[in-house]
Amino acid sequence: MLDHLLLHMLLKQKVVTRSGTALKWVACENCSTEYVYLLKRTGKGRWFVVSGKKQQGVEEAERRLRSRLANGVDPVPCPLCGWYQQHMLPRARDLRYKWMRTTAFLLLPLSILLSLAASGMYILIRDLGHEVLFPVVLVAWILAGLAGAWIPILLTARAMLSASYDPNDLDVETRKHLGQQWAVTKEVYLERMGTI
Repeated sequence: MLDHLLLHMLLKQKVVTRSGTALKWVACENCSTEYVYLLKRTGKGRWFVVSGKKQQGVEEAERRLRSRLANGVDPVPCPLCGWYQQHMLPRARDLRYKWMRTTAFLLLPLSILLSLAASGMYILIRDLGHEVLFPVVLVAWILAGLAGAWIPILLTARAMLSASYDPNDLDVETRKHLGQQWAVTKEVYLERMGTI
C-alpha cells in the first residue's frame, strides 16, 4: 500500500496550459483578395509534482503554443468570394464528421468494460451456478461485440466521407457569410487599425 502511494506521488503530473492567438494573412486563390482571420490555439505542458520543475512544463506549453500558432490553419473562406483555399482543405476535412471519430473512441472503452463485465458474470455462472445471470451475460457480450464492431465502421466511414468533402461545394452565399463572420479584408483591417 505504501509503495502504491509513493508511486502515485512520484508519477503525479500537473498540466500547464497556455492559450494564444495569431493573425493569419491569406491571399485568395480565386479572387486575389487579401484577408485576415484570428487563429486561436492552446499548448499544454506536463511536469511531475515531485520534480518541482514546473518551469519545464510552462516552457513546453509555450513551445507547443508557438508551434501551433505558427503552423496552424483554420478553414476560413474568403469574405468576398467565399472560396476556401487549398491549404485549408486538410483541416476542413479533419473537422468534418468529427463526431464519428469521437464516438468510435468512446465505444472502445465501453466495449472493453462490457466484455470484462460479461466475462466476470460468466465465471460466476460457471463456478457458482447462477444460471439466472446467463441472459444478462449474453446481452452484455452482444452489446460489447456491437460496440466493438462499430469502431472500424465509424472510422472507415469518416475517412471515406472526409476524403471526398470539399467545402467549396457549399452554396456560395453561405461561404461568403461564413467568411464575413470569421475574417476581414486587408483594407478593412488596416482601416480599423487606423493605418489607412
